[in-house]
Amino acid sequence: MLVVRKANDEDSRDIFDWRNDELTRQMSHNTDFVDWDSHSNWLYSSLINEKRLLIMCEKEDNFEKIAIVRFDVEEGRALVSINLKPNQRGKGLAKLCLTKSIEYFTKHFSDTMKIVAEIKEDNIASQKTFLSTGFEKYNRENNVGFYEKLIVISKNNGKKILFLGYGQSQKKLIDALVANNCIVEYTEEEIEAIKGYDCLVSYGYRHILKQNVIDGFDCPIFNLHISYLPYNRGAHPNFWSFYDNTPSGVTIHLIDSGVDTGQIVKQKYVNFQESNDTFSKTYSTLTENMENLFIEFLPSLLTDTWTAKKQRGIGTHHYVRDLPTNFSGWSSVITEEIPRLKNEGLANGSQ
Repeated sequence: MLVVRKANDEDSRDIFDWRNDELTRQMSHNTDFVDWDSHSNWLYSSLINEKRLLIMCEKEDNFEKIAIVRFDVEEGRALVSINLKPNQRGKGLAKLCLTKSIEYFTKHFSDTMKIVAEIKEDNIASQKTFLSTGFEKYNRENNVGFYEKLIVISKNNGKKILFLGYGQSQKKLIDALVANNCIVEYTEEEIEAIKGYDCLVSYGYRHILKQNVIDGFDCPIFNLHISYLPYNRGAHPNFWSFYDNTPSGVTIHLIDSGVDTGQIVKQKYVNFQESNDTFSKTYSTLTENMENLFIEFLPSLLTDTWTAKKQRGIGTHHYVRDLPTNFSGWSSVITEEIPRLKNEGLANGSQ
């Protein structure tokens, strides 16, 4: 297990040695060797700079120093970099160090913040670390890749929530949480269990959470699923509700070891208008209802007054591979497509 703290004068020699490591210099924007006097002056000014935060990562059992993480804050954003102790590379520690350092950072800077990183294109290891912690690459210039991660930090002590799958461009739910004083992080990447969150929300997340990950978070994990559970668990519920003639709707449920089998927290049956004549239109309607349902659920989430109930009935389940290969696509007219498929049969799909 790793712990993090603010760096101090006693870390000077370690930071100096790591900075002048040959590989570190190769991957830095400034590849020059840094002399001791220059380093000492830089560290002194850094420690008193209110716009810079240096975080030291250590092993919890023996306090061995593992990495230094630096944040430079300017105009509503923070530039982050990480440098591992050379003999600790390749052990999978960078991701945990970066994640815990960002958690520490969010507790000390109370503004809406975009965290960015600038990484050389040949620094593959660092790229993988930042991508795995929810950063997205948004630009490339002169052999340097630019990465960003949106961190929404409330000035009040609201809940700390991790959103899984819900992207930066889909901000309605994130904005609603921020308006209610929540600290919100998000990622589309596969995650490992990290303590410190009040809850997780999964919406369109493409990775299965294993039981040890679910248990490791030690907090509720809600999934937003566009079906009326227990019907149409799994993939493509919008298609199967029409083909199987089962109810359409939206459900918020707790995640357990099964696929969409957890206890239901809130759900709503959805009726479509005649104008919703294609699968893509019904999907948009389901998405709108899903967001509205979550906002209705929000007061209960924030006050911990929500309740959950077991799913009733056997229901149905479908895999990605079940979608028939002779399906005409999401823009097809439902009243034409379903009869055609029933007449032809489902090619390479469930019968």
